[in-house]
Amino acid sequence: MGASITTLMIDAYSMSVDNLHSRMHVLDASGVKPLDAGWVPQMPASKKRSYARYTMAAVELLGMLVQLERKARRMTAQDMADRLGVDRSTLHRLEKGDPKVELGLAFEACAILGIPLFEEDAQGVSMRLDEAGKRLALLPRRVRPKPLSISDDF
Repeated sequence: MGASITTLMIDAYSMSVDNLHSRMHVLDASGVKPLDAGWVPQMPASKKRSYARYTMAAVELLGMLVQLERKARRMTAQDMADRLGVDRSTLHRLEKGDPKVELGLAFEACAILGIPLFEEDAQGVSMRLDEAGKRLALLPRRVRPKPLSISDDF
C-alpha cells in the first residue's frame, strides 16, 4: 500500500494499456492480489426508477412548455442549451420529459423563457417562500412515526 492514488494515476498515464492491466492490484481477504489480464472494471447496475403517472405527465407537460416557448421566441436548441450551460442533448431530454433531468435546470429554463411556475413575479415567489418558512418553523424538526399500540381487547 505504498503508492498513493496520485502516483498510481501518473503511472497509469505513463504505461501502455497492456502493461496497466498487469500492474493493477485489487484487495481481497488475503491481501493484495494481481488482477486477471481480461478484467475490466464494471459500474454497479443502477436500479430502474419508476415514477407515478402524474409525475410523468407533469414532467412531460413542463418539457412541452419549454419547447413551445423556446420555439415561439424563435430560439434555436443550441442557443437555449448555451444559455443553460448544457449540451443540446440535455435540453432535448428536458423537452421530451425525461424525469432524470436536474430540477434546477428545468427551473432555469422556465426562468429564461418567462414560464411562470408558482407566481408571475419574483416578489410573489418571495412572499410564498417566507410563508412556507414560517409554517415550517411551527412544525417539529423531526417527524417520528407514532408507535403502534396493539390492543388485545376483543
